[in-house]
Amino acid sequence: MLTIYRRHLQSCQQTSVTYRRCKCPIHVRGTLNRQRIRRQSLDLINWEKAQEKIRQWEAQGYIDREAPPNSPATSSLPADYSTNAVAAQLPTIDHAVQRYFQDLVDRGLAYSTIRKDRIIIERQLSAFCQSRGLRYLEELEVDQIADFRSSWKNSANTGSKKLERVRTFFRFCRSRKWIKENPAEGISGPKFRDRPTLPFSKDELENILKACDNFPSSPKITGGKNAKRLRAFVLLLRYSGLRIGDALRLTDDPVPIKAGSRLIVPPHIIGHRIFLYTQKTGTNVYVPMPPEFFEALNEVEKLSQRYYFWSGNGKIETRIGNFERTLKSMFAKAGIANGHAHRFRDTFAVELLLKGVPMDVVSVLLGHSSIKITEKHYAPWVKARQEQLEQHVMKTWDSPKEKLVRFSRTGTTTKS
Repeated sequence: MLTIYRRHLQSCQQTSVTYRRCKCPIHVRGTLNRQRIRRQSLDLINWEKAQEKIRQWEAQGYIDREAPPNSPATSSLPADYSTNAVAAQLPTIDHAVQRYFQDLVDRGLAYSTIRKDRIIIERQLSAFCQSRGLRYLEELEVDQIADFRSSWKNSANTGSKKLERVRTFFRFCRSRKWIKENPAEGISGPKFRDRPTLPFSKDELENILKACDNFPSSPKITGGKNAKRLRAFVLLLRYSGLRIGDALRLTDDPVPIKAGSRLIVPPHIIGHRIFLYTQKTGTNVYVPMPPEFFEALNEVEKLSQRYYFWSGNGKIETRIGNFERTLKSMFAKAGIANGHAHRFRDTFAVELLLKGVPMDVVSVLLGHSSIKITEKHYAPWVKARQEQLEQHVMKTWDSPKEKLVRFSRTGTTTKS
């Protein structure tokens, strides 16, 4: 006769081994077919499922993973059947995580993308499962994922992105038929409002350039020419729309480089233009740069034989962190709150929209995979562009003989 019982974790306040409502791991002990079982984990936390599993073992007279090769239960199976067949049908969480990240690497995703997945999946989810005594994917149900989400100490925006990464992981597991359903699909994301895109105003840009010119020397940047290098880098971000990691790779050499597990062509200067990237159709995308940028760049000494703003040694992520701290100090001197590198990219996009550039063209220049991404972040500025166009049209109504009557939003009229 087999008996199931719980082995409570240190974090659990229960002491009874027959308590059913906690989520501590369940073990079994007793005798089965004259074979003594002192203590064995069932890899389950659900009491009803544990009882059903024990009844099945007692009915067949042996434990599934220890079934004798000549028993009636296995005599009708193919010749290549092994005692690990059942275990193969129940992949462990660790095995699924390992296969998932191998797939990300094989797909050639960027290091930064894989790193974010490792934080939530490899570290946090694995640690959560270990603390709950969960070993197999089938044990992860909606309730467990809900508890996992409750353990996050993040903002609503960050929590929503983390939940989407968890869903992606379980979609991968479901595509491999390791699980029947995606337990994360039943979890609703937190409600939040996207932070509005905040481009720099003209006054703020002027203050930024003044702060660059007055920026002090630092041993972190060779030659003590921080001001000139920082000014050129700021102008690069402003007029190219590049992300900070891509801008740091600016070079004159179009030879591809290895970024993670894939080869990319870094942004490089061709005449008065900068190569941004190559579209899936094979078309290269360039952006023209103003003379002001090239004047600033000519005064900059390259940090390496190839790159203007990076030595090429070590990880690009390290250089990004160093430059973000430099920009943070510069924004403080310019008196700009919430300043960061991505706002230059927002400024680039918004200025194009306000000048009447179509959304699909802006999407191509930004390198977005879909115009929906561009619309999500910059749709409010399309409305601002429309209002600007209306103002230009309304100016044509003015005449020296009669005064213009404009209609306000409330329906009343105002004379000018």
